[in-house]
Amino acid sequence: MIQTSHKVLMVDDDEFLMSLYQKRAAKEGLNLRIALNGKDALDILRGHDFVPDIVALDITMPGMSGMDVLKVIREENLVPNAEIAILSNTAGDAVMTEAKKLGVHKFIFKAAFPPSQIFDELFSITRDGTKG
Repeated sequence: MIQTSHKVLMVDDDEFLMSLYQKRAAKEGLNLRIALNGKDALDILRGHDFVPDIVALDITMPGMSGMDVLKVIREENLVPNAEIAILSNTAGDAVMTEAKKLGVHKFIFKAAFPPSQIFDELFSITRDGTKG
């Protein structure tokens, strides 16, 4: 069940996929903010006008990877109470180990779920305490 009271920031450079997520979020009445790159995600978080409950990061993005964004989030303590998910198709063991050390709560492989189910997976973090 999708929780419309939660704010979600999704960071991914795949514009088509993000448009699908935006359509789904609008249909469900979700409070979703999209960032197409790491810099924009950090600008959103530093602006403090949108404080997400969940941040979903793609790993592979041009300029600044999802791991780079995650490191800055932690260094600057930008969202101390947010659940962090890696939403990617490219996360090897080394990346997953490092991400767990940085407090990632869940890994979601995009190819394993249709866009209509991604939010259910994200919200499972807050529903059942999933930590990886």
